[in-house]
Amino acid sequence: MSINNTAEMGNTPTTSRRGKKSAKVKAEKTAQVITLSVQESPQSSAIAETQSDQSFSLPGNVEISDTINLAGIRPIASSDLQVADTVKMAGIRPIASSDFQLASTVNLVGMRPIGLSNLQFSSTVNFSGIRPIASNNSDDIATLIGYLD
Repeated sequence: MSINNTAEMGNTPTTSRRGKKSAKVKAEKTAQVITLSVQESPQSSAIAETQSDQSFSLPGNVEISDTINLAGIRPIASSDLQVADTVKMAGIRPIASSDFQLASTVNLVGMRPIGLSNLQFSSTVNFSGIRPIASNNSDDIATLIGYLD
């Protein structure tokens, strides 16, 4: 797969402090063509070196669905991410759908979700808000460690 992109710029006069440049410089300019090649490679851990024609060889089988012109032409790879919504925060950011079960929310420095859990609490302590205290003797250590993170 190859992606070619050529940007053409029309005749635009330029000026300097000493005055306008000569009309002879009004030649049509064409930006550099960048070719992106995606190839199956046995050395899947290394990206091939950039060649003189700006051709890039990527390891593995990558399907490119689109490109974006952000600091050069960058490929956008296809994925199976399920987007529930988007938010405009330093660009358009996707909000992925998940199977996270929400019990409620709390408004501490913004809305924070409280997820459902089967962790049983023995008591609570009032230190910077009501904090749960769970027993250290638990059969489900992964849930306890996940809660502590």
